[in-house]
Amino acid sequence: MKPRASFAGAAVEVSDLGRSIAFHRLWLPMLGFHRVWANPDRVLWSRGYDHFVMRQAKDGISYGPGALWLAVSAESRGQVDQGASANKGMRLQETLTTYSDSDAGITYDTNTDAGLPELDMQLKGIPTGTLDGTLVGTYGMTGALKGEVALNVAFSGALEANDAGGVERKPGSTHITGTATSGSGVYQIDLTR
Repeated sequence: MKPRASFAGAAVEVSDLGRSIAFHRLWLPMLGFHRVWANPDRVLWSRGYDHFVMRQAKDGISYGPGALWLAVSAESRGQVDQGASANKGMRLQETLTTYSDSDAGITYDTNTDAGLPELDMQLKGIPTGTLDGTLVGTYGMTGALKGEVALNVAFSGALEANDAGGVERKPGSTHITGTATSGSGVYQIDLTR
């Protein structure tokens, strides 16, 4: 028997976080969700591996109905890759559990108490267009480096078609900028790969 697809998570940007929390705290517990953490601009409810995040919109931005990002599990990669548009986008909340970068000798973990890191990426003009995005969040490190590092990184670059009929990042075209902040200080990132 094939396992049933499940709810993976939702992130909602809202115009009034306080009003939204007051509304959602009434019905989320009925679905088995409990409040895991909150800070002044976002709140997270969880039910096992299922997550529901609300975050305050930036000043001057107001949303009406339909301003929602929803993540669900898929039965196959084909379900995710469907669509004829030459523009694709994704917004992911990333969880790492003992992820190892063997070249650098570092193992990474995410601390859900600090909020999950967010990866936002846009591919435009596929297969020979551009990519851009951001990675923002805090990671725990063990191994060659220890402690927490907060990344606030932006990237942009070019895409190219590959021999297998797909698309890949064009080597040497991706510019990565931002900061990596740890107990040792702030490291400025500015590199091209």
